[in-house]
Amino acid sequence: MNTDSLPHSFRSPAVSAESDHIYFDHFGWQKSMPNERVYCFRNLYAVYYVNSGSGTLKINQNNYSLHSGDAFLIRANQSALYYSGPSDPWECFYFTFNGTMADELLQGTAFQSGKSVCKIDRDDIISRIVSLKNHFEDVSQNSLLSLEQLLRLLQFFIPSVEDGQDERHAAKPTVSSQYTKRAQDFIHNNYQNHISVSSIAKELSINRSLLYTYFKKETGTDLLAYLTEVRMQHARDWLSQTDITGSTIASMIGYNNYTSFQRAFTKWNGITPGQYRKEQQSQSTRKENISVLTDETYLEAKSGRVQSE
Repeated sequence: MNTDSLPHSFRSPAVSAESDHIYFDHFGWQKSMPNERVYCFRNLYAVYYVNSGSGTLKINQNNYSLHSGDAFLIRANQSALYYSGPSDPWECFYFTFNGTMADELLQGTAFQSGKSVCKIDRDDIISRIVSLKNHFEDVSQNSLLSLEQLLRLLQFFIPSVEDGQDERHAAKPTVSSQYTKRAQDFIHNNYQNHISVSSIAKELSINRSLLYTYFKKETGTDLLAYLTEVRMQHARDWLSQTDITGSTIASMIGYNNYTSFQRAFTKWNGITPGQYRKEQQSQSTRKENISVLTDETYLEAKSGRVQSE
């Protein structure tokens, strides 16, 4: 389908911060340059659908090679890197939403249980996307119809009956592996918050010592070390690939201030954040097409100061 008529971006004027349960914020179309990299960290849930081309998503310490028909989710306040391929850069449709019920809403989709990537086999999703522009222009002041469109889009990501049957017939995981997986998912989705081993155990409704035992048995490492490594991996990515200040990075990965972040980073990596950044940047002789998508740059894009990718 020809996507030239699609908008680069469009925000529903009917949505406001007062609609805090669930609201549809924004949708648009992104045509990337070869090897274009985008670092994303914002207070919105963003779903991307790859219409054509290929690229890579790096999230939660996992790398996903994505192609036409794939979709991925970046959760609110979750940092991620995605970049298009060198010879076949992708075109992506995306939409964003938020609200206190967002996580609950996703539990009925292919993105449940912390999943970030899924495959969409239906070919009518693009037709739905194309119709969105006209819909939003016609009912731009009607928040209920705007919410209806969000739910219609999320329907494309509900697993088929066959997928559900496959999951039910799969081997049942052990109790220790279930709690370990839940702890890992919680860490990857909440490392940017002020969480601890005790708060993770409380969230999972399990004794702290028992969770520690389960996690050590399944992974070979302790829970605090795992949380720290997740934070440090994100910190290393931000330091090596962006010019974001150390204080901002500290707040983005769950530290109260730069001093505590610097102390933890130095102990974990053997050098200070500043030294690490200098080493990484000295190893690179050129800058690729890199952009950073935060709440501030996102608002600029929506206000029209950034019209296209």
